Parts: sequence; C-alpha cells; structure tokens
Amino acid sequence: MKSILIIYPSWEDRSHLGFQSYISKYNQIDEIYLLEMKNTKHAEKTNLCIDKIVRSAEELSKKVKRTPLSNEDKELFNIIKSLIDGLDTTDNIFLDITTMSRNILWTLLFFIKQNHNKIKIIYSKPHTYNGDWISREPSTPNLLIKHSGILDLDLKTCLVIVTGFDTDRTKQLVKFYEPHKIVLLVQSGCDFKNDRRNNGNEHKAVCEEIGHNPSNIEVLIVDSYSDDFGFNTIETSIKTNKLDHNVILASLGPKLSAISIYQIHSNNPEIGLSYVPCKEYNPDYCSGIGETIIKDITL
Repeated sequence: MKSILIIYPSWEDRSHLGFQSYISKYNQIDEIYLLEMKNTKHAEKTNLCIDKIVRSAEELSKKVKRTPLSNEDKELFNIIKSLIDGLDTTDNIFLDITTMSRNILWTLLFFIKQNHNKIKIIYSKPHTYNGDWISREPSTPNLLIKHSGILDLDLKTCLVIVTGFDTDRTKQLVKFYEPHKIVLLVQSGCDFKNDRRNNGNEHKAVCEEIGHNPSNIEVLIVDSYSDDFGFNTIETSIKTNKLDHNVILASLGPKLSAISIYQIHSNNPEIGLSYVPCKEYNPDYCSGIGETIIKDITL
C-alpha cells in the first residue's frame, strides 16, 4: 500500500506555494503523480511552477512521476484511465485540485471511484484574485465523456449553473443549450469581493438579454466552502427540477463545488455534466496563497 498525490499545476503561484505548505506535513505520501498539459496557456510560467514542485519533492526524497496529458478529449480520457488503472486498490489517494481543470478533475474521479470509496481532497485558495478580469472568450460548452446524462425527448431542458466571476461563460452556456429553465446558484458571502464580482442579478440579466423569460430564471445562494461544498443546496435544486426536465449541471464557481457536483452526478446519473473552457486566461489570474483546505471525501 502506498500513498499517492495527484496534482495538476498551472502558472498560478499557489500551484507550488500550496504544495510546499502541505507536502512536508504528509510524510506518508510516497509518490507524486504530476499531470502536465503540453502547449498550454502561459507555458513558461507553468513550467517554473512545475520545476519548483519537483525540486521541493526531491528535497524530501519523494518520487515524482510526470504524465503528459492531451487537449483532445478521448485521448485525455484514455491517458487518465491508464494512470488510475496502474494504481493498487489499496493505495491512499490525495488529490490536489487547486488549479486542476474541471474536465480533468471529473475524469480522475470517474476512474478513482471504481476502486476507491474515499480520497483526500486538497485545495489552496489564492490570497487575491486579479481585480480586472479572470477569463474571457469562452469556448463551446462540452458534456463530459460518460457523463452526458439520459435524455428524455418528452422533457424540456433545465440548465443549473454554479456561477463564477465571468458572466460571459454563463451567457455562453445559456445560448448553447437553449434551456427552458435556468437555475443560477450564486456563491454566498463577500470573500474575494464575490458579492460584486459574482452577482446573481448580473448573471440573470445576461440570460434575459438573450431572450429568456425572467419567470423561468431562478437565483439561489450556495456556499461552496461549507462542510459539504454546497452539496445539499445543489442536490435539492437537481431533485426538484429533474422531475419535469432534462437537467444539465455546469460548474463555473469555486473549485470545491466541482467536487459536490460530481458526487451529485453519482447519485443522479441521468443529469449531464458540462464545462466551459476559455480561450484566454489572465496571466495574473491570482496572487499568493490563502487557506489550504484538506478534507476526506466519499465518492
């Protein structure tokens, strides 16, 4: 039995700062599986973060296995399958999701849960987000492979979105799926100026701008940093709406909500999981590091 850490660094400082903050505390971690995407955005800064992680690991005599990923969905799916298939069913898994893309995170969880009931999630908040913009030019929304739901041709679509800072991504989802009903789950509180930058009224307004009836748009508050990562709030909305709609669930908000969303999909496999990549991310997306959250979760 070994303890395995899986990490997907980006160009953000918290990629290596978070790793350095916890790795020495977890002496039981035997191997580090470092996932890296070639020809990605801000590759030079990403490589610097990766180098710092590798050096820190080597100083602690931790083994590092570097795994190149693919931007092509099917190839990515198969690479992750091979990676997880190579683990022993008795291995303990630590998953650092701090800067992990949601499609990669969900694909990892899909394969991990086949042989593991529990894993440990690690997430490092930034100290601050960029005050100007975070992401822009959203791409075409994608349904995750093996998680596209079960379509009932007699039902209309309900799109449930855990919103984030970028209203254009909300708009892109709504334009693409053309839902009958929209549920906007907006993060509670004022952390990171969330009340201004992730405002429910603004997300609702962009839906109305493209012709959606205000009476078919529901705005709810969720706390993705709560003990259940917003699970109960999100699942209640899903259960209410799946009775008379095909439901598509999208995650744009705090990364921890992607965990609860996956757990909800496991309980409700008829819903579809959607993600929206962007063509451009701010090179100064965030700075520094805040709280590091480490929590056991059940898959």
